[in-house]
Amino acid sequence: MVLQYVFGAVLLAVGAYFLRNVRTYVGQYRTVSSVDPDATPTMQPGETVTLVGRARVLEPAPTPDPRDGTDAGAEPTPVDGSTSTTGDRESANTDGVDPGPDPGFVAWRVRRRKRKRSSSSNSGTRHRWTTERAGLEVGDLEIEADAGTVRLDRDAARDLLPGGVTDWTTADPWDSAGLHLGDPDVDARIDDPRDFGPDLPVDINLGPLSTGERSRFQVNRIDDGQQVLVHGELAMGDHGLTLTSGPAASLVLSSGSVGDLTGRLRWKIAKNTLLALVLLAFAGASFGGFLEFS
Repeated sequence: MVLQYVFGAVLLAVGAYFLRNVRTYVGQYRTVSSVDPDATPTMQPGETVTLVGRARVLEPAPTPDPRDGTDAGAEPTPVDGSTSTTGDRESANTDGVDPGPDPGFVAWRVRRRKRKRSSSSNSGTRHRWTTERAGLEVGDLEIEADAGTVRLDRDAARDLLPGGVTDWTTADPWDSAGLHLGDPDVDARIDDPRDFGPDLPVDINLGPLSTGERSRFQVNRIDDGQQVLVHGELAMGDHGLTLTSGPAASLVLSSGSVGDLTGRLRWKIAKNTLLALVLLAFAGASFGGFLEFS
């Protein structure tokens, strides 16, 4: 009986977390969808604004290294599979590759393929992808909109990373309520010399040896000249108007247009609502004694 209540309480807490996300995303959706494209803000300190404009990078963001903290010998491999061999390791071959414009903002994560605990009754997928490391790298970034130019508050932008590393999970920029950059711009495999035969039809895991992918490095960037949508509160900084988080508005950063952001928000609202309803239903079943624990 006690275990049922404990399990129900855990499900209730997690369900409440997803409901809180729904509330946040619904508020953002209402704010963004109500933006009048013909309206011009006064651009005064303390004003809450939603701006669509071009990013201008004054100082590039630091480049994250996926190998920090990963297995010794691991090197990033581009999605197209082009590699150059150094000793017994593979490394990314960037010769002749255009690195593109300097990024002013970089969201990144290392996702690791981990084995699930298997049971005799479970014949499904035996692996899952978890975020092992992640972060936000922020440079000096301006947003040039029709109403004026504002700088992005670097500290407020860094605070978009939700939570932090705990015993249960790792903070993931793709879970941030204020960051909406879409699918990763870069999705690269991190090769490990202990992996062999990833294309074999049989999945083998023998100690340190594995037939499957072990890690992937994913990146989203905001580059110089890219169209972005930002929402927040204006403040006067050392270099003029700065967009930041304030009592009236939290910072929101999105790539693309108003339509792009509203589409992402609708998807996040639907996903978090579904998860919340499922968890709350199981919590109710646990409290009602419909779930048995032996």
